[in-house]
Amino acid sequence: MKTPVLTDETRRARAADHPSPPRRPAPAAVTKTGNQSHPLPEESRKAFLLRVSPDLWKEVETWAQTELRSVNGQIEYLLRQAVSQRKKR
Repeated sequence: MKTPVLTDETRRARAADHPSPPRRPAPAAVTKTGNQSHPLPEESRKAFLLRVSPDLWKEVETWAQTELRSVNGQIEYLLRQAVSQRKKR
């Protein structure tokens, strides 16, 4: 079953019918021992430009919507997973 892509009209209608879900907290910094500390302040995060194909963008956008994340949050989540899996090898 394919998840429908939300348009501006359906988002406005959905927002009027339902309250917004609670926002996720900012990602926490991970120390060398693997313990999480306080959330990272916005100014300590590195911004960069990422160019992706429109098809890949749509896939990541749809995936992010199903997990209630922004596309930026979804990309960061995927990168953290990949780095974690690489460290386990």
